[in-house]
Amino acid sequence: MNCIFSACIGTTRSAFAREALRAALGKVQVKEMEKKHREGYRRKPVVKGEFSVWEEAQALGF
Repeated sequence: MNCIFSACIGTTRSAFAREALRAALGKVQVKEMEKKHREGYRRKPVVKGEFSVWEEAQALGF
């Protein structure tokens, strides 16, 4: 880069690194929550009719 870091990307190196770390940690957290969600459905699969009340409510516009 031929320019000062803050002028090129509009932030300081410290702020850039901090935001990159937050984003990376957020992705890790989402992956962990998705894994727990999958494991929960694997341990206790949906049974037929489990959501029928909700489906009826949606059909009525609730």
